[in-house]
Amino acid sequence: MSSFLFYVGALWTLRWIWLWLGWQKSARNALSGPESPVTVIVAAHNEEVNLPSLLSSLSQMRYSDWEMVLVLDRCEDQSKEVALSWQKRLPMLRIVEIVSTEPGWSPKKWAIRCGIEEANHENLAFTDADCRVQPDWLRCINAQFRAGAGLVLGIGLYDRHTSLLNFVIQAETAFTAFQYIGEAGWGRPYMGVGRNLAYQKSLFMEIGGFSTHQDVLSGDDDLLVQSLAMYTKSAVMKGKRAATLSVPKQTWSSWWRQKSRHVSSSRKYSLHSQAILAAFHLLHGVWWILVLTGLLFHSLTFADVFSLYLWRIGFSVLAWAPMSRSLNFPWWGYPALDLIFFLYNLFVIPWGLIRRPAWT
Repeated sequence: MSSFLFYVGALWTLRWIWLWLGWQKSARNALSGPESPVTVIVAAHNEEVNLPSLLSSLSQMRYSDWEMVLVLDRCEDQSKEVALSWQKRLPMLRIVEIVSTEPGWSPKKWAIRCGIEEANHENLAFTDADCRVQPDWLRCINAQFRAGAGLVLGIGLYDRHTSLLNFVIQAETAFTAFQYIGEAGWGRPYMGVGRNLAYQKSLFMEIGGFSTHQDVLSGDDDLLVQSLAMYTKSAVMKGKRAATLSVPKQTWSSWWRQKSRHVSSSRKYSLHSQAILAAFHLLHGVWWILVLTGLLFHSLTFADVFSLYLWRIGFSVLAWAPMSRSLNFPWWGYPALDLIFFLYNLFVIPWGLIRRPAWT
């Protein structure tokens, strides 16, 4: 069994090398140069608590030619009052209210579509109401558009807290970002995160927007990215000044619902994307299952497992170290991340694929 375990680990490592090289290939463009007009679009549903932090961060933006379209989606709280109070400090802020979702549409996708229709500019940037952006965020996006990209993928990080749940959130977020940025570095993006995403309005209209998946609860980022990537050059933004910071989930149940909802959209992925992701997740899961069963049934010695573990984890840590700053997850935490990824594959992904998420 030790030889089979070695081959599984070797295949997973080759896949890891591929993603690591893709990460290295993704360029960092200089931020100097002319500023193109940008519309920032945010869909907010009952976000009176989070909107002040978002709007405060946007008020510090080091960018001159931009506007913001804030779509208040069926809000029943004080979100509108909060937004109106900020218009004096953010004169570029425009508020769009929607009181209902068009039948057959995912609520968030309908809200985003309404925001896009209101946008005055070609270049669109998206984030969420519970996020904060960096002062150079739009400059980073503009640099990628100037370099010829029609689709820009960013990294969405979460605030740090001292809890096991937050550690799991940080780990899963970092590993997911490594995967989609690594693939995008090779020019094959399969997903992005809606809290840090940019694309051009004309491309959105050309592909029919969300029409092929408008009824899917998730997918305003990953499924749309796959559609856009067939028509335009994609680019990624790395580094903390291009990242967004979000408020993490505070309970295991809310995090579980969020992750299973995100996983559910993968059923709509292209066959190629599904095969690539399935191979990566299966190789990783099978390696851990072989280790645990080998130790349980004494078909592997502790020395066999320890040597193979050191080889695979040691290589991964070396590759992870130069990326850890951008991903906000320390290199020394990688062994724990690797185990968390196995548990995520074992429980969250199957649940998300089987269960249909509830509409909100």
